[in-house]
Amino acid sequence: MELDANVIPDDPRTCGELADLAARLGISRIAIHLCRGYLAQWPRDGHVPHYGLLVARLLAEHVDQRHEAARLLQELAPAWTDHPLHTQLVAMASQLGSNPAPG
Repeated sequence: MELDANVIPDDPRTCGELADLAARLGISRIAIHLCRGYLAQWPRDGHVPHYGLLVARLLAEHVDQRHEAARLLQELAPAWTDHPLHTQLVAMASQLGSNPAPG
Protein backbone atom coordinates (compact mmCIF):
# COMPACT_ATOMS: atom_id res chain seq x y z
CA MET A 1 0.00 0.00 0.00
CA GLU A 2 2.92 2.33 0.60
CA LEU A 3 4.05 1.95 -3.02
CA ASP A 4 0.64 1.88 -4.71
CA ALA A 5 -2.52 2.57 -2.70
CA ASN A 6 -4.70 0.93 -5.36
CA VAL A 7 -3.08 -2.49 -5.17
CA ILE A 8 -5.08 -5.41 -3.81
CA PRO A 9 -4.44 -9.14 -4.16
CA ASP A 10 -5.57 -10.58 -7.48
CA ASP A 11 -7.37 -13.52 -5.88
CA PRO A 12 -10.64 -13.06 -3.96
CA ARG A 13 -9.78 -15.69 -1.36
CA THR A 14 -6.42 -14.09 -0.58
CA CYS A 15 -7.91 -10.61 -0.50
CA GLY A 16 -10.72 -11.73 1.78
CA GLU A 17 -8.49 -13.63 4.16
CA LEU A 18 -6.15 -10.66 4.43
CA ALA A 19 -9.10 -8.32 5.08
CA ASP A 20 -10.38 -10.59 7.85
CA LEU A 21 -6.90 -10.86 9.38
CA ALA A 22 -6.31 -7.11 9.25
CA ALA A 23 -9.68 -6.49 10.92
CA ARG A 24 -8.94 -9.04 13.68
CA LEU A 25 -5.53 -7.45 14.28
CA GLY A 26 -7.05 -3.97 14.49
CA ILE A 27 -5.40 -2.71 11.33
CA SER A 28 -8.62 -1.12 10.17
CA ARG A 29 -7.13 1.13 7.47
CA ILE A 30 -5.79 -1.90 5.61
CA ALA A 31 -8.93 -3.96 6.29
CA ILE A 32 -11.10 -1.17 4.85
CA HIS A 33 -8.86 -0.88 1.80
CA LEU A 34 -8.98 -4.64 1.18
CA CYS A 35 -12.75 -4.85 1.68
CA ARG A 36 -13.38 -1.94 -0.67
CA GLY A 37 -11.10 -3.61 -3.22
CA TYR A 38 -12.91 -6.91 -2.79
CA LEU A 39 -16.29 -5.29 -3.39
CA ALA A 40 -15.00 -3.45 -6.45
CA GLN A 41 -13.15 -6.40 -8.02
CA TRP A 42 -15.64 -9.20 -7.31
CA PRO A 43 -19.08 -7.53 -6.94
CA ARG A 44 -21.05 -10.74 -7.58
CA ASP A 45 -18.94 -13.10 -5.47
CA GLY A 46 -20.89 -14.91 -2.76
CA HIS A 47 -18.71 -13.43 -0.02
CA VAL A 48 -19.58 -9.82 -0.89
CA PRO A 49 -22.17 -9.52 1.90
CA HIS A 50 -19.58 -10.64 4.46
CA TYR A 51 -16.99 -8.12 3.29
CA GLY A 52 -19.66 -5.47 2.89
CA LEU A 53 -20.67 -5.94 6.53
CA LEU A 54 -17.06 -5.98 7.64
CA VAL A 55 -16.18 -2.73 5.89
CA ALA A 56 -19.44 -1.11 7.06
CA ARG A 57 -18.63 -2.03 10.67
CA LEU A 58 -15.13 -0.63 10.35
CA LEU A 59 -16.36 2.56 8.69
CA ALA A 60 -19.14 3.01 11.25
CA GLU A 61 -16.53 3.18 14.01
CA HIS A 62 -15.61 6.60 12.62
CA VAL A 63 -18.36 9.20 12.90
CA ASP A 64 -17.25 10.92 9.70
CA GLN A 65 -17.58 7.65 7.73
CA ARG A 66 -20.96 6.44 9.01
CA HIS A 67 -22.71 7.92 5.98
CA GLU A 68 -20.48 5.89 3.65
CA ALA A 69 -21.22 2.74 5.66
CA ALA A 70 -24.96 3.38 5.45
CA ARG A 71 -24.78 4.07 1.71
CA LEU A 72 -22.85 0.86 1.11
CA LEU A 73 -25.37 -1.22 3.06
CA GLN A 74 -28.21 0.52 1.27
CA GLU A 75 -26.72 -0.69 -2.03
CA LEU A 76 -25.89 -4.20 -0.85
CA ALA A 77 -29.09 -5.19 0.97
CA PRO A 78 -31.41 -5.12 -2.07
CA ALA A 79 -28.83 -6.91 -4.23
CA TRP A 80 -28.43 -9.84 -1.81
CA THR A 81 -31.97 -10.63 -0.65
CA ASP A 82 -31.42 -14.40 -0.88
CA HIS A 83 -28.11 -14.40 1.01
CA PRO A 84 -28.02 -15.67 4.62
CA LEU A 85 -26.47 -12.34 5.73
CA HIS A 86 -29.28 -10.24 4.23
CA THR A 87 -30.96 -9.79 7.61
CA GLN A 88 -27.71 -8.49 9.09
CA LEU A 89 -27.23 -6.11 6.15
CA VAL A 90 -30.71 -4.68 6.72
CA ALA A 91 -30.31 -4.54 10.50
CA MET A 92 -27.03 -2.67 10.34
CA ALA A 93 -28.37 -0.31 7.69
CA SER A 94 -31.28 0.39 10.01
CA GLN A 95 -28.90 1.04 12.91
CA LEU A 96 -27.05 3.55 10.78
CA GLY A 97 -30.29 5.27 9.83
CA SER A 98 -30.63 4.19 6.22
CA ASN A 99 -33.63 2.45 4.72
CA PRO A 100 -32.61 -0.24 2.24
CA ALA A 101 -35.29 -1.92 0.18
CA PRO A 102 -36.64 -4.88 2.15
CA GLY A 103 -36.06 -8.35 0.79
